[in-house]
Amino acid sequence: MSICLSLCLFVSPCVCLSLYVSVSITLILLPLSPCVCLSLSPCVCLSLSLCLNVFLYFYICLSLETISVSFCICENIFICLSLSISFFISLCLYLSLSLGRSFNLSTKVYGKDRVKFMESLVVGDIAELKDNQGTLSLFTNTKGGIMDDLIVTKTDQGYLYVVSNAGCADKDSAHMQARLREFKAAGHDVDLEYLEESLIALQGPSMARVLQEGVGDDLSKLTFMTSVLTPVFGIPGCRVTRCGYTGEDGVEISVPRDSVVALTERLLANDEVKLAGLGSRDSLRLEAGLCLYGNDIDETTTPVEAALVWTIGKRRRQVRDFPGADIIIPQIKAKTQRKRVGLISNGPPIRQHTPILSPEGRVIGEVTSGCPSPCLKQNVAMGYVETSFSKAGTPVQVEVRKKMVPAVVSKMPFVPTNYYTGH
Repeated sequence: MSICLSLCLFVSPCVCLSLYVSVSITLILLPLSPCVCLSLSPCVCLSLSLCLNVFLYFYICLSLETISVSFCICENIFICLSLSISFFISLCLYLSLSLGRSFNLSTKVYGKDRVKFMESLVVGDIAELKDNQGTLSLFTNTKGGIMDDLIVTKTDQGYLYVVSNAGCADKDSAHMQARLREFKAAGHDVDLEYLEESLIALQGPSMARVLQEGVGDDLSKLTFMTSVLTPVFGIPGCRVTRCGYTGEDGVEISVPRDSVVALTERLLANDEVKLAGLGSRDSLRLEAGLCLYGNDIDETTTPVEAALVWTIGKRRRQVRDFPGADIIIPQIKAKTQRKRVGLISNGPPIRQHTPILSPEGRVIGEVTSGCPSPCLKQNVAMGYVETSFSKAGTPVQVEVRKKMVPAVVSKMPFVPTNYYTGH
């Protein structure tokens, strides 16, 4: 019977059932991934999913006594196809889990020389920060390239609180450790502590109303880029920072990893709170003109090229004591060959690596990020162009699917931001 089914349908019942069960279980797990990812390693999830797929297939084959049928050529092909599809779905689950996880590396910097230490790595003026105030800054290398973007907060607990991208965690921690060894060898007082924390971004105009019932501090006094250490809905050891990657009012809550699921579920108990994926975050950060490390900035771009000169403190510009200062500071006064700009277009969406051309058809740059804007109902993008084409309102072209699409250089943010300043 199985042979007949294999010959007539080109696939045996056990393969169909195996694929069905594998897909079903994966689809059941996917909606749970925002919570699952907070407590399980993506590699563990991927391994479990793959093992489950293979186990289910052979278990069903044995139970239906159809192992011998698997030697049918047609069935072998579809067995491979079944497992390949299962593997692909498992890989999607892995990506969902890994990308949905806390996207930060949290570090405490202790010691009386902690500010001097941090300023030897970044371009920002950390010394001028007030207690519990933070700033966006950049790790730079000796060539002026951006190694990562990060937020440095000067706390009133006697340490700096540093949050950088998890995608650069190994590179950032190695960079900081190397500088730490140099500082200690020179007799400076500084130490690092890496934290086992996750990050929950609660963003949007209802944030303060939702969160206020769970914290003792008055959120109306917590302004943009300020931070407070406080229990959140009874969970101790949380740091709430009024910032985010969306351009909207919001907070990022650093929470101990063993409590992150409980806090997430507590927040989701409020009907105003919904889970949002990386697609939502990406469109929001693009509308706000915010860079994504690895796309819009990397070690080949300088802060001046990336239009991030505002991250360089005025005092730091004068003393030139940050990595790459001898390259970056002259660029502020002189024009660079290229500059990061915003682009707006209609028609097909503009995606990463799309060529940017002059009206005459000459390639003048490349798109680094792009998507349709839900707010503007147009396509928005950012990329690098020759400086002579960087003025807002300049007409350009983008090559989408081998067709030229008109676009115009635009100021950023594309959509006005709603950061809370207390007014």
